[in-house]
Amino acid sequence: MSLRVRIDLCSVAAKWCSTSRPFACARVYALLALTAVLVGLTPAAIAATPDPYIADLKKDEPIKVRADQLTHDRDTGVAIAVGDVIIDYGPYKLIADRVVYDPRNDSMVAIGNVYFREPNGNVVRAEKLNVSDRFRRGFVDYLTVLFTNEAWIKADRAVREDGNVQVFTNVTYSRCNECVDEDGTPLWQLRSKKVTHVEDEGTIYHEDSTLEFFGMPVLYMPWLSHPDPTVKRKSGFLIPTFHASSEFGFGLETPFFWNLAPNYDVTFRPVFTTKQGVLAQTDFRHRLRNGEYFVNLSGIYQLDPPSSPPGNRRWRGHVHTAGEFDLTQNWFWGWDITATSDDTFLRKYDIDDRTDLISQVYLTGIDGRNYLHANVAHYQGLLADDNNNNFPTAAPYIEHSYTFTDPIFGGELGIDTHMFHLEREAGADSARISTDLHWQRRMVNGLGQVITPFAGVRGDVYVVDNVRDPTVPGGVRSNETIARAQPRAGVDIRWPFISHMENTQHIIEPAGQIIASTNETGENQLPNDDSVQFEYDPTNLFLHNKFTGIDRQEGGTRANVGLNYTMLFDSGGFIRASAGETFHIAGQNSFAPGSGLDSYRSDFIASVAIQPVDNLMVSSTVRLDEKTFDVRRHDVSAVANFGPLDFAGTYSDVSAAPAFGRLTAEEQVTALATLALADEWELFGGTRYDIQQTRQVGNLVGLRFNCDCFTAEIVYSENFTDDRDIDQESRILFRVVLKSLGGAAASTELD
Repeated sequence: MSLRVRIDLCSVAAKWCSTSRPFACARVYALLALTAVLVGLTPAAIAATPDPYIADLKKDEPIKVRADQLTHDRDTGVAIAVGDVIIDYGPYKLIADRVVYDPRNDSMVAIGNVYFREPNGNVVRAEKLNVSDRFRRGFVDYLTVLFTNEAWIKADRAVREDGNVQVFTNVTYSRCNECVDEDGTPLWQLRSKKVTHVEDEGTIYHEDSTLEFFGMPVLYMPWLSHPDPTVKRKSGFLIPTFHASSEFGFGLETPFFWNLAPNYDVTFRPVFTTKQGVLAQTDFRHRLRNGEYFVNLSGIYQLDPPSSPPGNRRWRGHVHTAGEFDLTQNWFWGWDITATSDDTFLRKYDIDDRTDLISQVYLTGIDGRNYLHANVAHYQGLLADDNNNNFPTAAPYIEHSYTFTDPIFGGELGIDTHMFHLEREAGADSARISTDLHWQRRMVNGLGQVITPFAGVRGDVYVVDNVRDPTVPGGVRSNETIARAQPRAGVDIRWPFISHMENTQHIIEPAGQIIASTNETGENQLPNDDSVQFEYDPTNLFLHNKFTGIDRQEGGTRANVGLNYTMLFDSGGFIRASAGETFHIAGQNSFAPGSGLDSYRSDFIASVAIQPVDNLMVSSTVRLDEKTFDVRRHDVSAVANFGPLDFAGTYSDVSAAPAFGRLTAEEQVTALATLALADEWELFGGTRYDIQQTRQVGNLVGLRFNCDCFTAEIVYSENFTDDRDIDQESRILFRVVLKSLGGAAASTELD
């Protein structure tokens, strides 16, 4: 949707600033932003050119009349319906106490409690309505129009012209139905001398208008327009945003939406800044019969580049495009590609907060439980510590999984295959094909025991180069072809016991699993790309391979044992708990120190989730050293809703594990809360604190007012992250929306 105002505020401000001091200029831009906020200069626009409201009625269209009494004068042809009159005429419906129809003039007069529903769904309420020419013309005094988006118009008089044009005089327009004061005055309303609704354009034009808050005038506008409720896509300006920061100066973002066609559009989002010039941004979207795609572009010629890299350059920009298209019912392909001039541009200009980029083209097929996914991908890190020479390009990376439909030996047989080729500027290059043939059968005996035998064999063929290996001279392996195979077999046994008591149900399930496998081979000869990070917890206790990827494969003979417990309350609450550990019985242990699995007896793991009532749940997961019972990891989370208060919080304490990418211990707490205050007010906030480094990571606090016709919020945020030319910042954001008209936003950085 769009809203146009015949006030050239930008040119006025620019001209005034050219002759004023910087501080005075700042006040002008602030006034400009405040004006935009109060006016709601431009609401968001997303939709297609509407069909005309007025139906093309046939001359012989029947009129259906229901009434308590119906009379007809044969001489004049005048028909009079009295008492709960309901008239259906094509898509029109008219309800009134009394209706008089004169066929000679093709006119109809409705009197008393008149409700007139138009084909677009709008409803006209009045005491008297005059229509003619098959409802294409008419007039009505002292009326109310109820739009389908809950907005309304009250006017002294309305005249319908040319079928699709309505002209109102002495008009009040608003969307406030609940947000009113004790006297019924809406929070905001727009008073206009004249309003013209051009229905086939989907546009409402106001002339000589004043915006009022609780009946008090705050802004006069000689002319403005906005879409009616039928419009979903219409060219025009979008919500403006005012910025202020020490690095950019003052900035104004004025997006413009251009509805090129029902299935494609473009949005121009220039940001005019006083220090760095114009940040040009363009978003293009296109929907086709079998899919859709978008292209986002941005660029700036910095007038005053920062002194520190990587932003110390004149030209900076980026392109991001993504799309997905169906090939058949089961196959689709797509892409997601991002390129940027430097590491910090996207975050510096608040375009994208990602700290790593994955650009890929992919093909996917899914048929029931079977699938194939193939892609070509490039990985790029954007943080100061990232060395992109070590980031790979995968060309290609293929995953395939197939499960046989018919049972094999009474069980389920499947085969998983991975093929990929990775290249780097520096580091290991590799090409590989891996196949995992796996079988399992689930059985339940007369004692209620669930017994699942399983077996499988994994085979890999690698061609590798430049692999680091401290066991060979020079510490690097070059140009090798390596093959390995690793069979496994085991059984999983679970024995649930169920007890019913007066108000609770208890389920206790001992679980045991034993897996026999040959030792893992090639761990020093092969690169590890997808199994670097690892965390031992109750979610992977009974996995056949606890590593997160396929580059590493758990070997040896081991036993996994655990106990699951569930208590169900009749009220709907529950308690769920589990505990267990792993015993490495024979063979070579694949896990390094810090994993919790590197000895005969693993660390002890346990978790519990408690939800006594629907509005409260607390959960905790812990990993304890198997000998000292020192805490190696502890996570606690809570979600609660108590009347006006919503809360979500987490606490995490993780010990260091350098072999798995965690060089230091981590301990953090995060919390988010919303408190509903009186009526439509709410207070919200959040924090993230790094206990290990004794520093704040980020804070957020805000106040929001939201009712059926108006939203306003003010938010204060703090970000304590540094990355080269990206500094810590504190910011205030102010946003207002006049629902059905639009809104505006302003943000400023605090020193």
